[in-house]
Amino acid sequence: MLDPDPRGSINPPRGRRPWLIPGEADSGGLCYLAWGRRRYGDDPIPVARQAGHVYFLILRGTPVLRFEEGEFSCAPGLFFILHPARPMGWIDRPGSVQEILCWIWKHPPEIRNLRPARGEWLHWHLPAETTATLQRLHRATRNELARADRYSPLALGKLQTELDIELARSREIAHADARARLPEKLRLALDWIERHPASTRPVADLCDRLEMEPSNLARLFRRHLGRPPQDIVNEHKIRAATRRLQAGDPVKNVALDLGYRHIHDFSRFYRLKTGNTPSSLRR
Repeated sequence: MLDPDPRGSINPPRGRRPWLIPGEADSGGLCYLAWGRRRYGDDPIPVARQAGHVYFLILRGTPVLRFEEGEFSCAPGLFFILHPARPMGWIDRPGSVQEILCWIWKHPPEIRNLRPARGEWLHWHLPAETTATLQRLHRATRNELARADRYSPLALGKLQTELDIELARSREIAHADARARLPEKLRLALDWIERHPASTRPVADLCDRLEMEPSNLARLFRRHLGRPPQDIVNEHKIRAATRRLQAGDPVKNVALDLGYRHIHDFSRFYRLKTGNTPSSLRR
């Protein structure tokens, strides 16, 4: 396992000075901005936690995103958002060149579906038109930093909102397209999981519903989603619970509707998966 440096950051190339807005400590919530060419094969980025929520787009190259537990191969057009508690770094082949856009924001995305759970990340491929829009928004961010007046924090906050709206729209389209390409049995399984959040034996119930052996069901999920069925079930439970808790529903009601007989079992599960207690979302 890699030893993450909690003080690490995604730094500009050697010799570049960081930007700064004089007198504005929060800079509109923007912690860091990066763009242009990189050589992660010659200057790898060590695995480390970042200063905020990382928004990252690969424009050119095939770098490898590193985590404590493994690696993820990237391609042009891949966009991702990482929670601050998700340590990450970069490597690639020696001599290779990458081109990237990066924002690191202090505040999480304004749109709930863009917020990764604590220590997690989201990723999807952007169509060409969305990539062009993000390039425009990144230029606008750079221009605002060059202006750097007392209105810049407000303008930067507005730019994050524009960015979130564009990303949310593209992610919904990407999710729908990806789901349409899945095998019919897997689509049926995902629909069943969404409609039955209270099942206390979801994998067994899925096997009965689809008339499949547990090993075949697990193979189907891993082949197309890269994860076992129980992971997908847990993800849906967390999302459903988070929506209701943020809407103010009592923790007890949420726990019962998700199939938990005891509120303490639900609280342990939620805290294990998100790092937060259910009651903290209702304050």
